[in-house]
Amino acid sequence: MRVSTIGRQCTVGAGILLVAMLGGSTLCFADSPAKVDHSYPNMAPEYPDASQLAEEQGDVVLDVQVDSSGRPNRIRVKRSSGFTDLDNAAIETAANWHFIPAVVDGDLATSWTTIKIHYELPKPAAGRDFAETAQEHELNVACGRPAAPPPVDGATATATQMDAAHQALNAYLDASQKYERCLHEKFVDAPAMVLAGLPEWKSKVARDLLAKSQTHRQMVADNFDTASMNFKARGVR
Repeated sequence: MRVSTIGRQCTVGAGILLVAMLGGSTLCFADSPAKVDHSYPNMAPEYPDASQLAEEQGDVVLDVQVDSSGRPNRIRVKRSSGFTDLDNAAIETAANWHFIPAVVDGDLATSWTTIKIHYELPKPAAGRDFAETAQEHELNVACGRPAAPPPVDGATATATQMDAAHQALNAYLDASQKYERCLHEKFVDAPAMVLAGLPEWKSKVARDLLAKSQTHRQMVADNFDTASMNFKARGVR
C-alpha cells in the first residue's frame, strides 16, 4: 500500500525515496528492508520451563514474511536450535511481534526478513527456585510429560510431510491429555485420603503444570493450523 497519497518520489544517488508531506514538512523514506519494530511493546521470547529443565539452549533463526502493515504473514525455521520446544516458542514469539514493513520503490511492501531469537539458560537460581524446578521434574516424570512434535512449514512442506505432521500432532495431543489427566487424578482431584498423605507442594505444582501444559498444547495446535492454511493456500494436491 502507499504510505501517502500526497507526495512525490525523489532520487538520491541510486536510491528511491518516498516523499510524504506532513504538516508542511517533507519527509523522505529510503528503500529499506522489513525489521522488528523495537518501538512497539513486543513480548519477550518465552523460554519454556521444560526446555530450561532439560538444559536446552541455543539460537533459532527464522524467516518471517512481513506484510505492508507490519504483521507477520508466514514464519519458517531457517536454522533450528536443535530443540523442538525452543523452535516452537520462537515461532510463537515472532507470530505476535510487530514489524516495520519494507519500503520498495516508494511503497510499503510485503517482504521476507530474517530474525534470530537467542535462548540462554539463566544463572543458577537460589535454593528455593531450584527446589521448585526439581518438584516439577518429579511430577513430569510421574505422569510422563510428552515432547511436542517438530514444527512443519506449510509454505514448503509436501503432502506426505503434512500428513506425517498431522499424525504426530494427534499423537502429541492424545499424550498431553493423558498427562493432564494423570496430574488431575494423582495430585489435584485424588481422594481426600490420598491428598492428605501428599506433601502440600504437589497439588500446587500440579495445578501450575496443568496450566502450562494446556497453554503449550494450544500453541502447538495453533502453529499446525497456520502451517495447514499456508499449505492449502499453495493448492498442493
